[in-house]
Amino acid sequence: MKSVKTMSLVMLLALVLMGAAYAVWAEDITINGNVQTGYLDTVFTAATSNDPGVSVDPGKTLNVGRTEVPTVIGADGVKDIGVDVTNAYPGYNATVNYTIKNNGTIPVKVTEVIDKSGNEAELSLASTLTPNTVIAAGATYNASIAHTLTDAAQQEQNYHYKVTITATQAQ
Repeated sequence: MKSVKTMSLVMLLALVLMGAAYAVWAEDITINGNVQTGYLDTVFTAATSNDPGVSVDPGKTLNVGRTEVPTVIGADGVKDIGVDVTNAYPGYNATVNYTIKNNGTIPVKVTEVIDKSGNEAELSLASTLTPNTVIAAGATYNASIAHTLTDAAQQEQNYHYKVTITATQAQ
């Protein structure tokens, strides 16, 4: 009986010392992390027509049609540019040259170039900017849109169009 009491006391003392030893050796370490995401910001920084009406129409001997980009582009750029085509005729064509700038902190990829003219049968548009074009952060990209009035063009009609460019993060 005496040995059972002694053994119990020894076991209890061992458990107490193990708990104290565990408490002495325990410690915490922590990793703190910060994540800051980038952002997308593409703008038009320039847009000009090759036929603002002061010279012979491109590829013709007439000075009749006129293509203007009336959008005022400031130092910060703009999100939309409009194009006005006046006094045109079937076969009239002109080109609008423009510059896109990626003001964001990550590269962007063009995913879609959409004609927003609503006059597709009368006004044919072709862009040199194509889907999957990548523009690096801080970089610019020069492109153009050529338009041609088709035989379906109406008399005494002014045409206005815009092309929407959709860009996402490049991966």
